Amino acid sequence: NRSGKIKKGNKTLTMKAQIVFIVFLAYLHLSTSFMNVKDFDRSGLKRCYERGTLPERINGQEMPLPSSIETFVSLLERIESNYPSMSPTDIIKNLLMSFRVDELPDDFRSWPSAALFANDFERLFFSLPIDLKYEWQPEDFTDDEKCALHFMLSHTINATASGNEELQEDGTVKRPREYGVVSLHSKWKHAFSLSKVLLGILAGLSGNNERDAGELYRSLLPGKRDENLKNIKINRLYAATLGDLVSHYANKVLKQNEQVTFVPNGLWNDVSCPTYYSLNSNNMKYVTNSVLRGAIDGLIIGTKLGEKIETYQKIRLSQILRMYYGPTGLIDEAEEKGRGTIQWCDRERNFESLRNIRQEIYNFYLLYTNYLRAVPSQNAQEEVNEIINSIQKSTEIFSDISAEASSECGRSDTSFDKKCSTPFDVFAILDWGTDIQKNFQAEIIGNLSVNFDVGPTQSSVGVYSNMKSQLSRGLNTIVNNTGVSGCQSCFAKYYQRSGGKNSDVEVIQKLNETLSDFVEEYNGAHETLDAVKSGNPAKVVLYFSYSTAINEDYRLRDALWELEKSFREATILALGPGKESLKVFTLKDDIDIFPLPTGATNAADIAAKLKTRICKAPAEFQFKECDRNSRAAEQENRQEIVIGVNKKQYWAMYPKYFLKSYRITLKFKPMDGAQIKVCFTRSSYTILEDNPQHIECQESSDEIKFFPRDPCYKRNVHNCDPFYFTVEGKKPPTGICQNAKCDTPKDITFEFQHEGISCNVASFISVSTLSMLFAVLLFIIQKQ
Repeated sequence: NRSGKIKKGNKTLTMKAQIVFIVFLAYLHLSTSFMNVKDFDRSGLKRCYERGTLPERINGQEMPLPSSIETFVSLLERIESNYPSMSPTDIIKNLLMSFRVDELPDDFRSWPSAALFANDFERLFFSLPIDLKYEWQPEDFTDDEKCALHFMLSHTINATASGNEELQEDGTVKRPREYGVVSLHSKWKHAFSLSKVLLGILAGLSGNNERDAGELYRSLLPGKRDENLKNIKINRLYAATLGDLVSHYANKVLKQNEQVTFVPNGLWNDVSCPTYYSLNSNNMKYVTNSVLRGAIDGLIIGTKLGEKIETYQKIRLSQILRMYYGPTGLIDEAEEKGRGTIQWCDRERNFESLRNIRQEIYNFYLLYTNYLRAVPSQNAQEEVNEIINSIQKSTEIFSDISAEASSECGRSDTSFDKKCSTPFDVFAILDWGTDIQKNFQAEIIGNLSVNFDVGPTQSSVGVYSNMKSQLSRGLNTIVNNTGVSGCQSCFAKYYQRSGGKNSDVEVIQKLNETLSDFVEEYNGAHETLDAVKSGNPAKVVLYFSYSTAINEDYRLRDALWELEKSFREATILALGPGKESLKVFTLKDDIDIFPLPTGATNAADIAAKLKTRICKAPAEFQFKECDRNSRAAEQENRQEIVIGVNKKQYWAMYPKYFLKSYRITLKFKPMDGAQIKVCFTRSSYTILEDNPQHIECQESSDEIKFFPRDPCYKRNVHNCDPFYFTVEGKKPPTGICQNAKCDTPKDITFEFQHEGISCNVASFISVSTLSMLFAVLLFIIQKQ
């Protein structure tokens, strides 16, 4: 659900048509593509090159999605949810066949020969027929999402001038734009080829990667033979990731007595909404560091998957990507510590540990060269080794990227941002002021939403504003709480403002309506699912306000009181330059107010502080409410929660569920031999402490029980203290986690149940009395 879409005129121009006036240079470097010319003509992807009238579309999208691995994974999770029986290998093939067109030429017709050669090898390696094309359902992707996937998966370098870029003598830009690469964790320099990563995973999960070079050659060129390929074996994992890049470089780029160099790094145009990667220079060396980085990742991941293929074939593609590009690394069934060593932070070390790489790449080089009808040079082996050595020693491929992420990769597993994993639904309300203020708020939201925690089955971030809405109910919506990571910052940046502002009173009143609609829709969607409940994510409101005037309007306090009555579980965090003016919105001023300095401020620093506080806002164990049911039935009281090893979550159960209860038993049971630690308290301040004192804690692989008595004695639903819990994953299960919410195969599933909860004592007594009278009457009749 999206609002604020930009209206477009009927007249559109395409990027490709504009090259009549502007010189277009597409590097004919090696990359690959499953899609051929006819496939592209039928795909409808030409739409992605339409600019439209002002404001122009970004990568063919009215409201662009970021080219980030986090965004791709969230879209991938939707596919996995819609097609639960589709295997990871089939998902990869279908995505690449549907959206990937590398080295797209300006006329949409004639492909570079290098790309065609590589395409031939990939189709042969993975047994893809020429006419293979997967038809997605219309509801699977919006048109904007299709274009986003196309630009994330299709590699090309575009040197066409599109603005005020600095030009070279031939009319092309000095800093060409690289597409088909994705960002990671909102870093300026880090970019890698997504399609190369997927090819490595495809080969690793397919297994049986060794092929006879002679047979491959005869399949490519029926009737032809080459004795030079006799007894040569080809490993398709090495060939499909790094082999074609090295082979093309050795055949077409490398000159005698010339140093091996690649197309250098660059910078993303925007870290919170990255849509293209701007290269530092144009050296015409064809193979980019970004593509090499993706090929290396694909090779490393594929190698690991091949070693434990039976385990990794049982888990989802999104889990594999989350693990490698997340804090845990790739974990298999034997991992006990909850963290593996195969992770992007260790890219350089893991690449150096591949002992057979030179021979495997050289074997493919021989096949590739023969397919080109060329003759290997006398020093071919040395040339291949020189290229691989240059890759291994490249500071731009490895150390420059790891240095940028040194604080991230260097943190221990016990650091809070790696440890805390409470699910959340964030409702960010922007104060629509100057462009500088708007962009700064969007950057903060970007740092929060470009996150592996955001997804269809994970957490969510919705963005709203204090502007007047065309709708009579609810906040002005920029983007609802979707399961797509990263779209929040892009939508905020490109949203077109209309209308005036609401007052603080009106904003809080409309927030109440928005939360009510969200809960109703959320509950309705989950009631239709035939699945065990998994609790409700924490509700966190980010209230941005650049006003420094203290609002003493009694109507504002009344509106806030009504909001608290309806949504006691919601936590408001206030952000702005005036701390005193923000106190009216928060309950815990010392930890819930985040000052925004008027000078230069790093949005990432503020977002990091917000993440810590958001994660301590408790998620909710949800049952039948008192006002919905005269008696809280004991059925449907089971909830299944997933937590990672060495992770910590914050949970709460509110008095609307246990107001009239007396003897209660609260039970936590880890499944499949796992071990958890649970702490219980009634104090909201105690639960927020990192090392709380005077709190009841138990750690076990068996069932953990707590026995609160008469918890709301002489209290009502508004002043009775909730039950607060922290849960920590201590020991992984013996089997593989199969829950849809599992991030790794060693995540822990635990059950939460209760006994003795009642909402209405009177109705309980009346029902019990009637039952007893009926039993007595039946007994008398039987005696007669």
